[in-house]
Amino acid sequence: LVPAAGVTLPADGSACLIVVATIPPTATNAQIGLVNIIGTSVGSQTLGYRHGVQTDGDNWAQALVTTGANLTANKSANPAGNVNVEDTIAYTITGSNNGGGPASGVSVAYVPSRGGEAEVGNGILVYDQIPANTAYVPETVAGVAGGGTIPFRTLVSSDGGSTWYDSEGDVPGTIDAVAVLFEGVDAFFPQAANYQVTFSVTVTANATAGTTIANQGFVDFNDGTDDVTTPTNTTSNTVNASYAVAVGPFDKPVTNDLTGQNTYTDPVTGLTWLVDLSGSYSSEDDTQTTNTTVHTGQTVSFRQTLQNIGNSADSYILTASQGSFVTTLYRSDGVTPLSGPIGPVPAGGTYDFVVKVQVPVGAPAVDYTTVVTATSVASDASDITTDVILAPQSGYAVDIGARGFADGDDIDDDVLGAYAGNPGTTVQIPIEVYNFGSSPDTYLLSSSLLPTGWTVTYSVDVNCDGSADGPTVTTTGILGAGVTACFIANVTIPAGAPAATEDISFTATGQTGGATNTVTGTVSVNTVPNLVMFPDQTGTTSPGGVVTYTHTVQNLGNASATVTIPAQGTTDFTYLYAIDSDNDGDFSDETFYTSLEDLQAFILAAGASQTVFVRVLVPPTAVNGAEETVTVTATGTYAGPFTDSASVIDRTIVQAGELDLFKSVRTCADAACDTVIDATGATAQPGDYLEYIVVASNIGLGDLTEVKISDPLPGSTTYGSASATTSIPGTVLYSIDGTTWATAMPTPAPAPGTLIYVGVDTSGDTSITNADVMGPARTITLKIVVQVN
Repeated sequence: LVPAAGVTLPADGSACLIVVATIPPTATNAQIGLVNIIGTSVGSQTLGYRHGVQTDGDNWAQALVTTGANLTANKSANPAGNVNVEDTIAYTITGSNNGGGPASGVSVAYVPSRGGEAEVGNGILVYDQIPANTAYVPETVAGVAGGGTIPFRTLVSSDGGSTWYDSEGDVPGTIDAVAVLFEGVDAFFPQAANYQVTFSVTVTANATAGTTIANQGFVDFNDGTDDVTTPTNTTSNTVNASYAVAVGPFDKPVTNDLTGQNTYTDPVTGLTWLVDLSGSYSSEDDTQTTNTTVHTGQTVSFRQTLQNIGNSADSYILTASQGSFVTTLYRSDGVTPLSGPIGPVPAGGTYDFVVKVQVPVGAPAVDYTTVVTATSVASDASDITTDVILAPQSGYAVDIGARGFADGDDIDDDVLGAYAGNPGTTVQIPIEVYNFGSSPDTYLLSSSLLPTGWTVTYSVDVNCDGSADGPTVTTTGILGAGVTACFIANVTIPAGAPAATEDISFTATGQTGGATNTVTGTVSVNTVPNLVMFPDQTGTTSPGGVVTYTHTVQNLGNASATVTIPAQGTTDFTYLYAIDSDNDGDFSDETFYTSLEDLQAFILAAGASQTVFVRVLVPPTAVNGAEETVTVTATGTYAGPFTDSASVIDRTIVQAGELDLFKSVRTCADAACDTVIDATGATAQPGDYLEYIVVASNIGLGDLTEVKISDPLPGSTTYGSASATTSIPGTVLYSIDGTTWATAMPTPAPAPGTLIYVGVDTSGDTSITNADVMGPARTITLKIVVQVN
């Protein structure tokens, strides 16, 4: 019902009205009823428009009263309103017999599915033509009437309904009309009986935006007197805008199964590029591949075409993948770079453009792929195409290798070879540089792989004989295409370099084209053995006594060494050996062996040292004044193998006197040891003081000569003081090497591990010799104070 206030419409707006009229029972056959709808503009009255009140009063609806049959026909579309391309529209035609009597059928000719002559059927025919911009969906036409009691036959046509077929498979062309024949004879369709016909169509992809898809069906029947055709209302759908794009080789953006070739001459470079075409648009693998040889440093051009395959004008953004090659897009002239979106391109329209790929100097000889993407501005629709540059040949290329091996093949770059030299020497390695590009270039010589402290310079080898006969250089100078130059790499091994095999490399880098190549190899630092042992020692003891000498063995070589000390040969005295295993300078806790070999051998790293104790056992039968001098030899075995030996001389003198040593220690809070913390010295904390006292006594009946008392400074401590007292008439002397003596401790303060010697000069020669005598019952007391670190 129309509201009392009327209908409000915007400019160009509309509204649909339905006129409902009730036919009175007194109406007679063929009587006509008319209804007129009058529309009056309210707005023009109240707003005072200059044209005044607008009225439309000629809108008639007519109803014809009949006592015969009358079939109504109403059509609907689902969806109603707007549709997209490739959407499906389902149509439904419904109606009923609202007349005054039953309906009869009409004669309809059709071709039966079994073939042969056309047959004629009878019934009510409901038919519809497939609207433009759509396509019939096969096997969708169907019908029902009289609650399913009335039989029907579906029919299709490819000539608008002039010829009907009852099998879709027999239609000789595209189906453009469908129908349902509700079969029956005489007046078989009673009053109030209903019918329904349905079928579907698909909106075609080429339907342009804004296209109206209008559709109207028809019903043929006999009202009891005449054949009657009743039209349905017209349904209307509007096609929405759709956006799609294709991009591909020039003039072939939507081509599948591409074959053949395209050519394009770049107006900027003048180079003509031939490309092979392959792939398909539908599978998004349409590809252009260079058939022309490409050199590094060149710009390769591909001509492309974009096509708007949507149903509305659209603009597009073109992009290209950017790998190690720079890619730039140009307009179809090949000169003007593209900037921003292109378009608008009309539906079905095309746009040509050029893709230029800059092949960098020194690019590797591998295939390079650029993917070009076209993306709709109005939607996210996109398409890609691929441009492939087959492995470019180098315009600038270089190979550096061992002399005779720089041939443009990187595989042999590891044949530089293995060289060796001693620390502090220079190894000369012949190399050559080959320009296998197509352009001249100058190459910088450098090394990116050298051990720390190593250096390299380059000398010219004019006649390529492996010997330097030219100046020292840093570049090759200009090398033409195909030219090779020889050089000597002078690798200096620093003094003190450890024995090892080191990786090295040499690199040639083009100063114009940037082409670069590196050759690698090795230089082995030779093992240099160097073992030292010190100091020589002299000691005295009584018959049946024991004296222990302390020596240092140091590895001054450049590699680790296994050190052995063999047993002494035939001697009057017995000799035993031990190492200071805990590095405390005390031999009382060590195990002595007749030799330091096999399991008793020890390993010294390069630069390391080891304290070795030599114990001499004098037999009780030794006579006063007897002495024995032996050479103690340490041998270091290095990898290779290489060996080096070092020796000390130990001299042992027998005296009737007998020297007794007693050592004690206590922990104190101060250097003067006024406050004792631990009288046994068993424990100490950082900052505490340790007071060591060594008492040497001649407990024999004879004199002792050249008596030297020594004690090493312990590790992890700082020297404080050393002092000595004696009951021997004479002058107390001090030494840190057992050779040079003074009346006071030498300066600077000795380091941990240093032996502190004391003796008494009784001869007045300011040295400790065998002229210095320690009589029976005489003592020497040495006190050393250190602070724990």
